[in-house]
Amino acid sequence: WTSPQRISSPRSRLHSRPTACRRVANGVVVTTPIPDGRVKLGAQVVQTLVDKGFVGGTAKWESIILCGTKLDRAGADDIECFDAEIVPNFFSQAPKKAGPSVKVHKEDYSSLKQALLRLVHTKVQYQAPSSHVVADALASKIGH
Repeated sequence: WTSPQRISSPRSRLHSRPTACRRVANGVVVTTPIPDGRVKLGAQVVQTLVDKGFVGGTAKWESIILCGTKLDRAGADDIECFDAEIVPNFFSQAPKKAGPSVKVHKEDYSSLKQALLRLVHTKVQYQAPSSHVVADALASKIGH
């Protein structure tokens, strides 16, 4: 298996069980450190899987929470970058380039808890895209 094939066919709780036994989720939390000032590769992979594999049109983005971590280590410029650049970049395929986002630090996860409580009442549904679709989408993100 190549990496794109592994990514497009995840053996996760959302997809690995027979239909009658599948576990479902109300949402997905994607974390990225605020001080890094960018969307890391792991978050880009999740972004691609949501775009190409999650079912539900543009509403599917309402079930994805982008969680900025290490708020206690972030400066004012880092926080502004997260709000003005990272969040719209991550939600670039969502309506209005926006979606649920929070900022947390090791002593305070209350904003994430509140965001989890506000998740839409639909369940996340995943349909594995072909490995070629995933590979092409990731290649365009990383500039190849």
